Amino acid sequence: MATRIFRFTISLSAGQANNGTGGNPSPFVVTAPSGINRRIVEIRPWGTQAFEYQGNYDTELYHDIDSNDINTYHRPHYVALDINGTHQYSIVITNNGSASGTFGVDVVVEESALTGGGAAAPAAPAA
Repeated sequence: MATRIFRFTISLSAGQANNGTGGNPSPFVVTAPSGINRRIVEIRPWGTQAFEYQGNYDTELYHDIDSNDINTYHRPHYVALDINGTHQYSIVITNNGSASGTFGVDVVVEESALTGGGAAAPAAPAA
C-alpha cells in the first residue's frame, strides 16, 4: 500500500467557482487507474478568501465545507472513501470572498491493488 498526497490549487475571482459552467474552470477530479483502489483517507481544504468546498462521490454530494463554519473548517477531515473502476470524487470550490484568491485542497490517498471482486487486496500473511 502506498500513500500519496494530491494537491489541487486554483485562483478564482470573487464569486467564481471551478464548476465547469460558462467560462469557469473544471472541477478537480480524483480517479483511479485500472486495477488500483484509491482510498481517500483525509482532505485538507484551504483558501485565502472565504470559500465553500463541495466534494462529490460520482453525482452525490459527499462533503460540504464552509470556511466560515468553525465546526467544519480549520481541521483535517478524515474520510474512508474508495475510488476505483468508474467511480470518481470531484471537487468544486467557490470563492465566497470579496476579492480574488487562491484556493485548494490536499487529498491524502492510500493506493492498493484490486482483486477480482473489486475489494482491496488482502494483507500478506504473517511469516
